Amino acid sequence: MEPAPWVEDYRRVFQHTLRCSDHEFFDQPVIHLLVLSSAEAEAATLGDAFRGLQQRTPQPRIIAQNIYDGDIPLYYLVLHDNSTPRTRAAELEKALQGLYGPGASRLLQINSGDAQLGWFNEQDGTSVRGFMHEFAFRSVVPCMERKIRSLYATIVEQRKGFGNSLKSWFGGAQKAERVGVTIYAGNTPPAYTSVALESQIRLFADLCFMLQDYDVALKHYRMVRDDYKNDGANKAQAGAMEMIGVCMLLLGGSAREIETSLENSIVIYQRERCTALATRATLLLYDCYKLWRRNFEASIKLLRASDHESANNCRAAIMLELGGYCFLQMSPPQFRKYAFHLVLAGFRYNLAHQRKHTVRYGPLLCRTAAILFCRRFRPLRNETPPRPLANDFI
Repeated sequence: MEPAPWVEDYRRVFQHTLRCSDHEFFDQPVIHLLVLSSAEAEAATLGDAFRGLQQRTPQPRIIAQNIYDGDIPLYYLVLHDNSTPRTRAAELEKALQGLYGPGASRLLQINSGDAQLGWFNEQDGTSVRGFMHEFAFRSVVPCMERKIRSLYATIVEQRKGFGNSLKSWFGGAQKAERVGVTIYAGNTPPAYTSVALESQIRLFADLCFMLQDYDVALKHYRMVRDDYKNDGANKAQAGAMEMIGVCMLLLGGSAREIETSLENSIVIYQRERCTALATRATLLLYDCYKLWRRNFEASIKLLRASDHESANNCRAAIMLELGGYCFLQMSPPQFRKYAFHLVLAGFRYNLAHQRKHTVRYGPLLCRTAAILFCRRFRPLRNETPPRPLANDFI
């Protein structure tokens, strides 16, 4: 059990802030769900209403910049309020099926209750859950599988042949001729668009990972890691190494290889000044160390991460607090180091204006002091000279 269970909530929020990064494709949309109210369209103009809705929907920045692929399949959903006449629903459903077919469209009816008991009733909840289940398994997953097949064919086509092998052996093709890759002078890393082979390999690996095909994902993470390394795309290389470690962990791989892959990822992220991503990888390594019951190594990595989080006092405090708990979970527990790191964490929480967390350490430190006091004077009962006081704080 986590000593500070609220940390898991923080980690979920922290992970959310790192979404839609330009070096990974877990947030690449696989299907675009267009939802239209039945009150906003007539059966005769349903197609125009959906086109207008699509035009009014702004593209995310990462798609507008062509980092993520903008060619996304569409699914059309009409939401009908049953408090209005149901004959209208039948007309809209017939028009919807005629325009887009049953595999890419649906009319969902809600508010089947009454004003006294509430419009949205249990039947509506069942209908919504049924739609989400059907949408996931009959639309989203098949779209992912079709995308994987398409990407695999592209990757095999572009990497096969003796000529490509020679180019790879002698340093690759001329960088200016590569599709979807912009090479900059100096130490500036290259920029990849969605049509670049490297982006397609990374997307292929991420999709396989999400569908739990970890063996295939691991193979392609290693493949794209080497491509990024040759290009000097250090941030993207670190991201691939991070996922190599995760895949090996899920496949029951060697602890040494998992540790090395994640450590290298952290070092490269820090060198590229991607502090938040380095902290994310550190927390993954911390989870591994907890699994392996290696609390001392976990504490070292967390304390090192707190040093790099100089611009984010709250995140640095969390690293210090988790590192302190690692000392507490050792055998025997290291109470002095635990208390010392709680004091440091409280100081960083105070700098982050998180006073409630700062005050929270008072009772913890009092209990720790009581334990240390009992341990300090225990030898007196056996008439053994106590150790020098200075040793208690080493």
